[in-house]
Amino acid sequence: PNGDVLLGSGESLIRSRDKGRTWDEPEKIIVEIPGTTVTGVSDYGSTMFCTAEGRLFVMFWCDDTPPKIGISESTDDGYTWPEPVPSQVPTEPEWAEIAKPPRGPYGPLVETEDGTLLRFLLSGGGVKVDNPVFDSIHSWGATHCQGFAIRSTDGGESWSAPIELDWPMPGYPFTAERGDLPGSLDFTEPTGVAIGNTVTVLIRPIYSPMMWQCWSYDGGVTWDAAVRATFPGYAQSMIRTSSGAILCAHRFPHYSINVSYDDGVNWDAGTVIDYPSWGMGAMVEVEPDVVLVTYMNWHYDRKAYPLLGQLIRVTPDGIYPIPR
Repeated sequence: PNGDVLLGSGESLIRSRDKGRTWDEPEKIIVEIPGTTVTGVSDYGSTMFCTAEGRLFVMFWCDDTPPKIGISESTDDGYTWPEPVPSQVPTEPEWAEIAKPPRGPYGPLVETEDGTLLRFLLSGGGVKVDNPVFDSIHSWGATHCQGFAIRSTDGGESWSAPIELDWPMPGYPFTAERGDLPGSLDFTEPTGVAIGNTVTVLIRPIYSPMMWQCWSYDGGVTWDAAVRATFPGYAQSMIRTSSGAILCAHRFPHYSINVSYDDGVNWDAGTVIDYPSWGMGAMVEVEPDVVLVTYMNWHYDRKAYPLLGQLIRVTPDGIYPIPR
């Protein structure tokens, strides 16, 4: 809320007071969900988020059934973090019927215009009570992996059960309703952005040559059928800037960013910004249309090969690096 930029990984937090150009020494962010071993933040679990109204909190996640979710809200710009306050989640059997463990959240929270918070999950769906195996040729991949969203309309105090992201309509019978065909083909990690109360999500594929894209027009309550995006990508992150440009940074080819200037309907050809062999990343807008892009180094040893980052300016003509 005070304009500092915070990056969290594991039990460490680093702070920049000049919009990502220089960094303070790492601080500790060690808070726990009571009764669990969950501490810190990660790609697949707990995440730090700042709302449009300036609430700064970490959403902690422990994958029980139902999961344990807690909110630790900092009131001093991230210098101290109180013990997480437990959130209410639907009890069994809702969770067990919809998504099987391990259910891992991926990417940051998304906030819609009306204040709804969305978190996207990666899970298998093969243990639905009334459908033990997704045997449809259209959705056999969901036995192993599927994309979901959970919603909160009260600032994180309570969360919905998982909502499937792909609501296709089978070609036969033609009287079927959208969503009657359960599951999806090959979803893994979903990330999204809000355009008012419309949400668009890009999803990493397993088998498909291009990414998948899903749409919700009511803040994540219902979803349309997935369609193919126009570019490949893995381990992606997304952001929508103050001017409305949507960026998707992803692995393959190399580490690339694709941009949409029309709310996700069309995408540019993509720009390679670096050449790490791994490259899972995250983005944050630090100034109007200036995005800090952070991503892993070529080796997973974080001490020997620290995090990489660069500032990128987003213009109507494309993206450009900002010299240090």
